[in-house]
Amino acid sequence: MNEASLPNRLSENIPLTPGSAEAKRIRVPHDTVPALRSDHAGETGAVSIYRGILAVSRLEPVRAFACRHLETEQQHLRLMDEILTPTKRSKLLPAWRVAG
Repeated sequence: MNEASLPNRLSENIPLTPGSAEAKRIRVPHDTVPALRSDHAGETGAVSIYRGILAVSRLEPVRAFACRHLETEQQHLRLMDEILTPTKRSKLLPAWRVAG
């Protein structure tokens, strides 16, 4: 299989999973990087939000909700980590992680 570009993979509607051969072969077109950088930052923020909820909430329905969504967002983040190389990610991520 040839290396795939992101738009082609999305138009085929083939689900990508972290660690999959398809995810590792994706080459991100230059004009798509800003949108993916924003998505990566959003996934990073979502993971932090759900971790924060789990750190402070003692309500079981809230914790169950946060656990389910944390798992989903972590999977999204792992996939984004594979698609978007570290040099193309937001330079502000370390500051946002510290700030919580």
